[in-house]
Amino acid sequence: MQIFPNSTCRGRAIPDELYRRVIESCIQSAEMRAYLLEARKEYEFMLNSDKITEIVQGAPIPLTKKQALFKALYEFRPFVFSEAYREINLAVNALNTNQGDVFYARIKQFWEMISDEDVYDIAPFLDVKTGLEGIKTAAEFEELRSGTYWGEFEKWVPRNNRLENPYTFYFMGGKPVWFEKNIYNEDGGFWLPDRDGFVRGDSLNLPIPFGVGDIVTLNCAPFAPIKYAIIIYVDNVNCCGVRMIHSDTDGLWYDSALKHAHGWGHYTPMLSPLYRLSSCKGKLPKEERFLLKVREMIGNDAEKGGVLSKMILKSEICGMTEEEIMKLMMQL
Repeated sequence: MQIFPNSTCRGRAIPDELYRRVIESCIQSAEMRAYLLEARKEYEFMLNSDKITEIVQGAPIPLTKKQALFKALYEFRPFVFSEAYREINLAVNALNTNQGDVFYARIKQFWEMISDEDVYDIAPFLDVKTGLEGIKTAAEFEELRSGTYWGEFEKWVPRNNRLENPYTFYFMGGKPVWFEKNIYNEDGGFWLPDRDGFVRGDSLNLPIPFGVGDIVTLNCAPFAPIKYAIIIYVDNVNCCGVRMIHSDTDGLWYDSALKHAHGWGHYTPMLSPLYRLSSCKGKLPKEERFLLKVREMIGNDAEKGGVLSKMILKSEICGMTEEEIMKLMMQL
């Protein structure tokens, strides 16, 4: 059995077959999946037990599948995975209701006009099943296309003569995928998230198989529309080290950190683009074909890409036109 020690030096190790199970269950891009299986020795200092926890928590898969993965991880190393396993068991159990419990349901959708979430408040429901039926009915009434919206369910329970909001769940395709555990703010008189490890995967740091000059697909659906970018610099270890050029919601072009899910204005989708990061296959949309010109100018030259990234960042211009990017590339 091959094992992969992690870099925190607390004696934790992930068996080969369990590592493979996690990657194949959570990573939806075939290219990313194959690379993470092939390159695990090279990046064993990154792909440790903490990273495995992060991968599972942020994955766009149902909570019950995450629960099964954490069960296997817990059985292998109870001390390391006990907290994550306990938290997801509590959350999955909280999807059931007792008398007086309600789920307040909303539909959320990315709205390009404001580069942010658009919210449709639906109604309170006595259980998840009827809440999902309510969301489906509302989505059909609003003529929302499947795969362009997600559900948010706040759980409210009666306790001590008031309603408490211990959990908020997020649904994709009718399945609970993430949750927030909430606490009550005595000063403000409202509920707010206590921990977000199971709800946001937008800053996941994983090594990628793509290099300078590759045009990739950023797919964070349903939390943002699919878009494309060209990679111009790769430092696979640094979370800000993979630099890309992309168009943004204002029509300008930016150099941004791919791993931090940039590309949609000030809005950051809940889902990391790394889970589905893939080569662009097919014809680019007209508004993004400038990426082909960038690739023509820098090719696969890592030095040119790195210099271009530095020039863009050094300019301190917040967004550039195609002409401004071209002027910089002519200096390479």
